[in-house]
Amino acid sequence: MNLRDYMYPVRKSIVMRCALFLFFLSISFLHAQKKVNKKHLEPFRWNHPLPEQFEKDRVRHGTFESKANKTTVGYNILLPVVYDDDKERRFPVVYLLHGGRPGSEAKHLRMAPFVNDAIEKKLIPPAIYVFVNGGPVSHYDYPTPLKHLGENFETKGNTAFVKELIPHIDKTYRTIDERKGRVVEGYSQGGRGTLRTAFCYPELFSAASAGSAGLATEWRIQQDGGKESNYLQFAPGDDAYTLAATYAGRMKKFPMKVLLYSGNSKKDFNWEGNVAYSKFLDSLRVKHEHLLIPECGHSTQQAYTISGARLFQFLAPILRQATH
Repeated sequence: MNLRDYMYPVRKSIVMRCALFLFFLSISFLHAQKKVNKKHLEPFRWNHPLPEQFEKDRVRHGTFESKANKTTVGYNILLPVVYDDDKERRFPVVYLLHGGRPGSEAKHLRMAPFVNDAIEKKLIPPAIYVFVNGGPVSHYDYPTPLKHLGENFETKGNTAFVKELIPHIDKTYRTIDERKGRVVEGYSQGGRGTLRTAFCYPELFSAASAGSAGLATEWRIQQDGGKESNYLQFAPGDDAYTLAATYAGRMKKFPMKVLLYSGNSKKDFNWEGNVAYSKFLDSLRVKHEHLLIPECGHSTQQAYTISGARLFQFLAPILRQATH
């Protein structure tokens, strides 16, 4: 029925029923929208409690004091079963950077069952996995504090990770506290953070695995002198393109294993940006692997459900070599 039909005489009961239907439909929509907005406006926190459902996966919650952000910052950590059995053994560490904004150390915890299963099946050797809180702008150092729901927050997400969390983990747990024993992996926003951090600090990491990173956005930031949008202006040069070019001059001294992975079609909206970035790395002669996962949308869980064995296969030799 189109709008013109309503101009003709109709029975009053039908008109009334249509009007009531539209009224209740609009009320339902506004109620749903209010719920979405409320969720969207949940306040950012640097420290979140561990959701109870992940305790069965042996995930623990920890904190450290961040001078950069003037607050207590939380993280979650998964220790392999043998960690408590062999008190002398040290373990490699995989740092997982979550997607989305703002940050939360609880965002990437659905990876925990995949990790436990991979260790149990010996796809990878026992390793420590750390779930990072990326801060208000997710894994960036934003130049100024940001106001969120009336509160000001420091925004040194990358500094908190590299300069504070990594030393804290090495001091607190039995890690292989050198480059060969560290890997960084992230998805979406975390994929962006993975590449920028690894290429900026190749002396800290032996490998980087970036899933469906928003690399078209990184290109725009590079082209616009650090501008991501009308609301976000990063320091010029703090982008995955510029930092990869800088790394190209250091890769002989600090060779890293690098993996890009995403869906192989527009089901994953970051697919084309990843293809373009792979070609850019080729132009720099930065060695890397590029995995296109068939029928995969923009989802970490879907990527690991479809191609988890292949993704862990990338990590396995790096983690094994670190333990020998």
